[in-house]
Amino acid sequence: MKKDKYEDAAERLLINGQYKLINKNVKWMSHSLRSRTKSLMRYQNLNEKEAFKEIVQTTQDALSTTDFRKYYDNNLVS
Repeated sequence: MKKDKYEDAAERLLINGQYKLINKNVKWMSHSLRSRTKSLMRYQNLNEKEAFKEIVQTTQDALSTTDFRKYYDNNLVS
């Protein structure tokens, strides 16, 4: 099965965040990226490419902050 850009980005973010690269984590992260991208497209009137890029960057930055790290720790397997 071919991976889409959301799954590819999810895997990269999981690796960078030092989370296990297991199916459950990839599904959770790719769903999170997908839904937040759609929300940003609606609220900021961005196209999908722009919104996706911004969400991936924001997520990457969030993985290095303590408060957001706790959120990800509660939803992902380390």
